[in-house]
Amino acid sequence: MSPFATTPTCPEHAGLSRCGRVAERSAGDPKHKVVHVRAGRLELEGPRGVWAILPTHMVFIPAGRPYEIRTDDGTEVAVVHLDAPMTPWHHDGCWAAGTSPLAREMVDYALRWPRGRDRDDPIAGSFFRTFGLLCADWFSRQRILWLPTGQSPGIRAAIRHVIAHVDDGSLDGAASAARLSPRTLRRRFREDTGMTWRQFVREARMMQAMEMLASGRHRISDVAMAVGFSSFGAFTQAFSACVGRTPSDFARSQRGGPRAALGRPAVPA
Repeated sequence: MSPFATTPTCPEHAGLSRCGRVAERSAGDPKHKVVHVRAGRLELEGPRGVWAILPTHMVFIPAGRPYEIRTDDGTEVAVVHLDAPMTPWHHDGCWAAGTSPLAREMVDYALRWPRGRDRDDPIAGSFFRTFGLLCADWFSRQRILWLPTGQSPGIRAAIRHVIAHVDDGSLDGAASAARLSPRTLRRRFREDTGMTWRQFVREARMMQAMEMLASGRHRISDVAMAVGFSSFGAFTQAFSACVGRTPSDFARSQRGGPRAALGRPAVPA
């Protein structure tokens, strides 16, 4: 059975999967799930946006939320399934976060109770209640690794243009792609996505920068230029403000493998 799917009759449980390359779609599972990416890359698409979840990051998918998951070769994930009635969740949609040391240890400990565990185990019940309560803290800060998909054809065209030309991020170029005036695009973009144009361009640049740094194949100066920064210092300042770590610290955390942990949790859509 898929590590991402569960059934109404399953108790709360966790599993570790070297899933490799998969593509799965769900109309919404009966349980909340926390997916921790240990290696590779996971792309999660929901009704309003797309997340690119890198190693040392995790994502919360609420019960009943439609989603599509795509993973790369070599991807390894740990998935914790939580009963929705017992786990308070006060946000709309999926939320991504960097994995704190405590969250990593809790995910590791959850793996002692797999899918076929004894549902009457009182220790397991207490542990998963605590895990669910801690999610409110782990998934509580500024959004990273998320981009809106857009609800209208014009906004989707503008988003595609920026992703393809993230080093430019030009409002005029995106407006031409969307067949709208720059002023109209700016207004409709916020109405459609809930983000300002400036916020979107920043997120698109930081998302690509994080993926490039995580790959380990690029120098930081090359990443800065690729995402539209002419100054190494300006890129470092912008990246640190968005991610909570300098580009070099972030790159080192990705090279550190599964035990590396990021400091700043992040927020949803």
